[in-house]
Amino acid sequence: MAKGSGQAEQTFGTSTNNANTMSGRASAVNSAMMPGLTADAAGKGGLTPGQKATMDTASQQSVGGSNAGITGQAGLTAGRSGNPGSMISAIGSADRGNARNLSNDALKTQEYSTNMAQQKQQSAMGELGKLYGTNVSGLGDMLKNANQATSNLTTADQDTTGDIMKGAQMATSMVGM
Repeated sequence: MAKGSGQAEQTFGTSTNNANTMSGRASAVNSAMMPGLTADAAGKGGLTPGQKATMDTASQQSVGGSNAGITGQAGLTAGRSGNPGSMISAIGSADRGNARNLSNDALKTQEYSTNMAQQKQQSAMGELGKLYGTNVSGLGDMLKNANQATSNLTTADQDTTGDIMKGAQMATSMVGM
């Protein structure tokens, strides 16, 4: 075996083992990340129904408390003034304002959820693009390494053949003397 052949074979084996190790790691990362990124890229990443319900309930509780306070104040004012109809206009105005607030809050919750889904979608698409680029780059590097190792083996084999031919020529020339 020529001096470079063993080293070239060892380098080829090491490169192959490293490529297999990296491939296994890439598969594990891909299996872990891909389902979530794919779901987010499909635009299904907003608030969950439970999160929306919690936000809507908080808004409704706030408006309910406001309505209770207004109603209580109206009762006190009517009792003090002796005129039960004096606060009807104020109560109606407060109810309409609170209804608007509920509607606006529900709309804001939905808008927040939609914006969150779009942000997750854009982020996921960017991450998927990076993973694709990494995979393509890694594949190119592995092919380049395999080609280089093959070239090294070929060169080592040629060196071995050359050494044998030189030895044969020297032997032939010595026999002819």
